[in-house]
Amino acid sequence: MSVRRAKPGTQPPSYLEKLNSLAIVEGRAHDFYLAWAKSSGDSELQEVMRFVAIREIEHSWAFKKRIRELGYEFVDGPCKLCDEWHALFESDASDLDKFRGFGFGSPEALPKDDFADLFNDLTLDSETGALLGRYVAEERDSATMFLNVYRRMLADEQAPSSKRRSSPEQR
Repeated sequence: MSVRRAKPGTQPPSYLEKLNSLAIVEGRAHDFYLAWAKSSGDSELQEVMRFVAIREIEHSWAFKKRIRELGYEFVDGPCKLCDEWHALFESDASDLDKFRGFGFGSPEALPKDDFADLFNDLTLDSETGALLGRYVAEERDSATMFLNVYRRMLADEQAPSSKRRSSPEQR
């Protein structure tokens, strides 16, 4: 994938391809979270997925906007992992299996991320750095929201069948 220049003769920032990749992934995440919300019967999970989907599409547009502000054009491309997640999330797999397929294991820990690596580029300008900082904070907040639902679902699964709850309204 190569980001197209909007302004001829300019040298692209070293982080431009990363911004483009993030814009692709975030746009696809919007779609696969909505697919999961649609396939789930759990109202709490549906609400979290819909909320996070809005965040994801906003991130995608924010990255596309920043690419444009830098004088370049966003170029869409494939995301194999996103396609795999979309297939999983719209499948008949259980919500817990979907969480596990998405990297959740222990109910006490978020899946590892590599967001800190985004800030290793010493040429990162302050506006892009601020955008990435907000993105990372919101991604980790979304992961915490997921973890809370995952934790509740695990507890429900382990409860005797007479005490299981499928959503917070039934508590």
